[in-house]
Amino acid sequence: MIYLEYDKTSILPDRRIEFIHYIPFDPEHGFGKSKEELERSGILVDSIPTSSEKPNMIATLMVKIETKELWYEYTETPLPDDDRIARLEKENTDLRKSNLDTQEAILELYEMLMGTPTT
Repeated sequence: MIYLEYDKTSILPDRRIEFIHYIPFDPEHGFGKSKEELERSGILVDSIPTSSEKPNMIATLMVKIETKELWYEYTETPLPDDDRIARLEKENTDLRKSNLDTQEAILELYEMLMGTPTT
């Protein structure tokens, strides 16, 4: 049996697994607790599903408390600071250009409506 301890701070029925012990009943490396004692603080399962390899994603093992159903939720891997800063700088530059283009278009419309150039 495999012992899984889940997030106890959540009140939701679906919880994140925080700790896995593959030999909880081992005389030397186990907890020295009975099945009932372990089930008060976690769940016991026969196996754990294998996560899928997804690029730039982190797999988090989840459990539905009532049914002991296990699955993985995937979240995006955070970018290193240098990459994140470079991405934000490019987005900022693109937005500034878009803003200038919009302002020029509004100015052209204003000139068309007023019939006189403003520059």
